This record gives sequence, C-alpha cells and structure tokens, in this order.
Amino acid sequence: MYKLAALVWGTLMWSATTILLQAAGHWWVRVDQTPWILGWFAAAIPYAHVWTMPMYDYLELHGRSRMEAAVRFAWINLLLNSVTLLRFEAWFPNMPPQSGIYVGAWLMWVHALGLASAWLPERKPARRS
Repeated sequence: MYKLAALVWGTLMWSATTILLQAAGHWWVRVDQTPWILGWFAAAIPYAHVWTMPMYDYLELHGRSRMEAAVRFAWINLLLNSVTLLRFEAWFPNMPPQSGIYVGAWLMWVHALGLASAWLPERKPARRS
C-alpha cells in the first residue's frame, strides 16, 4: 500500500511545486541575485522536510520501508520534472529561459533532501493521556 501512496504523494508534490513555480517563479528565481538564489536553496531544506516527513508518519513507515517510499517519491518527481524542464518555456512562460538551469538544480537539490530524509531519526509517538 505504501508503495502506491508514495507515488501518489510524489505526484501531488510535483503538482503543487509546478503550480507554485508557474504562479510565482518569476519572483523566486532571480538569476542576477546570487544571495537570493542561495536563500532559495536554503529554503528547500524545510520544504523537503514538510513534504516527506508527514508521509512517513501517516503511512507509519519504519526502516527499509521509509527508504523505499523515499525512492518512489523522488522517482516520480524526477520523471515528471524531466518533462517540464525539457519544455521549460512552455511550462513556465513567466520566467526567463536562463532561469531553467536554476530551477533544475533546485529541483535536484530538493529531491536529494527528500531521499536523505529517509535516514533522519524517526519521531517518537506522542504520549496519549
């Protein structure tokens, strides 16, 4: 069950990220401002955490199943992102074409963080009184 759920969750994440970039990418990706780009990459750390950890908790994944889910989650995203990045100008008409390289690098960074999240320590369940 978690294998399909990870693919669905990954597809939802891809959809949300694509919509956010289509709507506001021209504000986030400022290729002429290096500190801004570095901040955008730093902001990816909590972004990846917010998208993966709830999946592990909701599906009650532990050990190897967390890693399998992370791979499936990242795999579907990488596949869908490769399609959108190949046709960057069509998918993101509000962003200059030269920003595609930064978007692609940011997406790879987010996926690497998502995969790494499988190795984070598991949260202890909350005590119920």
